[in-house]
Amino acid sequence: MLYFVDIVRRHSHPHSWVLNTPVFVLWILDKVACLFWRLIKSPNVIRERISDDYVALYWTANDQYPNDITAVGSNFFMIVEPSSWVESRHPFTSFKNRGVSLAEAGHYTHGAVIRTFHNARKPPLGGEIRSHTERFVKGSPSSFSIWGPFQGHVTNLIPKAFPKDGEAQERTVVLAGSGSAVTFMIDLMSHLSTAEDTTFDLKNDKLKQVIFLYSTRDQSLYEWVIHAMTTLAHAINKKWGLDKIRIILACTANKQSNKLNLRSISRTFSMSDSEDESDLDSSTACHDIEGNDIPLSHSYSYPSCIELLHDRVDYNGQIPDNSAVFCQGSTGFKDAIAKACRGKEGVSVYFDEG
Repeated sequence: MLYFVDIVRRHSHPHSWVLNTPVFVLWILDKVACLFWRLIKSPNVIRERISDDYVALYWTANDQYPNDITAVGSNFFMIVEPSSWVESRHPFTSFKNRGVSLAEAGHYTHGAVIRTFHNARKPPLGGEIRSHTERFVKGSPSSFSIWGPFQGHVTNLIPKAFPKDGEAQERTVVLAGSGSAVTFMIDLMSHLSTAEDTTFDLKNDKLKQVIFLYSTRDQSLYEWVIHAMTTLAHAINKKWGLDKIRIILACTANKQSNKLNLRSISRTFSMSDSEDESDLDSSTACHDIEGNDIPLSHSYSYPSCIELLHDRVDYNGQIPDNSAVFCQGSTGFKDAIAKACRGKEGVSVYFDEG
């Protein structure tokens, strides 16, 4: 504001009146319009507490905006009321419910896994000491304001990475994420599970594999992710089969005291079109190749395309040449992915804007 006032008051600079003032007015109008554009009125928010540090939110959005049909990981802006007038809306990556619900209450259109920060703000923003993510957990379900969906650079690029008919170059699509970044992986699996979307064609001969590389330190989140991806893998198998799907899930919590090496799992999985999840044996505990129980609080019947690790992922060894790599996560995680991709032939790496 001070810069604007200073430059507009200078009558010796006519471009200030021709450009700066009209653009400033447009900016003000845009800020006002964005208060109402794609606002979800009275969203019904369902909260599922995963652990002390993570929560899953589910809500119902107006299904009248077609621009997220082929995007992966659409963005929603959220804020908890009451909030300070100086606090802007916070963006979160989402996944869409395309018929395979991940929540017990299946009446929702979108969801997101959100990291909860408990540290007090220093200094407080507008007098609010607690972080906005912590208030997501403790606030009233009716106090949420949500805007969306919106698309970013990466959300629109992931569908374009899948080979199209007539392309000569074979390609592998890799999604790498840590912590709450599992959200955009879930959304791609949701796309692959639907029978209506042909953008993500797993039968294309030029598509070698779709690889998911995920890592977390949170044991409870790890279990939640295993369950979510297992549920979606069952649906993907019904449509495409799982020959081109590879999922590596790593938990580094207490890895020094955990002697389990889950690089190879002696579980098999097959399901014909006439079978469903209820036909699978979900009562048998999961074991590693040495017969030790996998330390999960739930037992799952999961496909062989899922590999469980209690160690760090060798990203350099898991990302092949001629890959389109999409990465979301912390700065350190992004650096590890960038380092793993250096020197590889035909590898393009895309990072989220956060």
